[in-house]
Amino acid sequence: TLRPDFALENFFGSDDPAWDVLEQYKAFWGPDDDIMIVVATVNEGDLLSVERLGTLRSLEEKLEALEVVKEVTTISTVTRMQSGEDDTLMLESVIDTLPQAGSTSERVASWRAGLLGDELLVPALVSSDAKTTNIIVEFTKTSGDMQEVVPMVAAVRAITGAFEGKVGLHLGEAGIPAVRADFFDQVMKDQAVFIPIAMVLMALCLFLVFRSRHGVLIPGIAATVPLMMIFGVMGYRGGHIDMVNQTLTTVLPSIAVADAIHLLSRFHEEARKLATPGERLTLAQRQASIRAALTELGSA
Repeated sequence: TLRPDFALENFFGSDDPAWDVLEQYKAFWGPDDDIMIVVATVNEGDLLSVERLGTLRSLEEKLEALEVVKEVTTISTVTRMQSGEDDTLMLESVIDTLPQAGSTSERVASWRAGLLGDELLVPALVSSDAKTTNIIVEFTKTSGDMQEVVPMVAAVRAITGAFEGKVGLHLGEAGIPAVRADFFDQVMKDQAVFIPIAMVLMALCLFLVFRSRHGVLIPGIAATVPLMMIFGVMGYRGGHIDMVNQTLTTVLPSIAVADAIHLLSRFHEEARKLATPGERLTLAQRQASIRAALTELGSA
């Protein structure tokens, strides 16, 4: 079965020694293509409120319930290290340290200042004005295979889409998995648009040039058959459509049609030598014209 696969190994080649270096790097430091970032922003106020931190916690719980998600980190539940009594170290989540209702304005201001002054959180997880935060989604596996990446990203987006607009939150995605999924989606959309347009324009130009049905039909067959053959062989041999050969769907028909136009034009030239204008070719004349055209251009 012929399937799309936009893995980088297929683009650059998997036999390059640099891949071994990359694999060693990933084994030591961990991969960077299993992380998806969900960016949450607000236009009014900031994120440091009970409602918004609670919504972020609910979003985190929904994301962690997905089978493809290993871990989710949000500003709401990330652990803060604070000094306690008798020089003890207290580990609490941000939402657990949130001042309770009725706390004094000085207590709330102190809490906000301490949070936004935490260099472990700002600006890595939350912006200095507390209007933007990153939600870090770690998948259970890393992959460059679009058949795996696209469903994983789609599952996350199905959850974030349900939270869009809640308590003023606006959500967007970033990270290597999101970029790969968007690239794959855009390629498929472009192919769905440009291939039909190319075919229609091709047929229109052929009709304007030859003004006959066979002038459109023969080059059309010449454009379609090679594409079907090469994709059939690729699927039979276990090949795939990657970032490079996906251009064959537009490039190959263009080349094939150009050759067919040359051959058909030469056929008409040979036919005019055997029959007067307006006279219908006999079967023998038609065969002779085809042989003459193939003799001159067939090998090319």
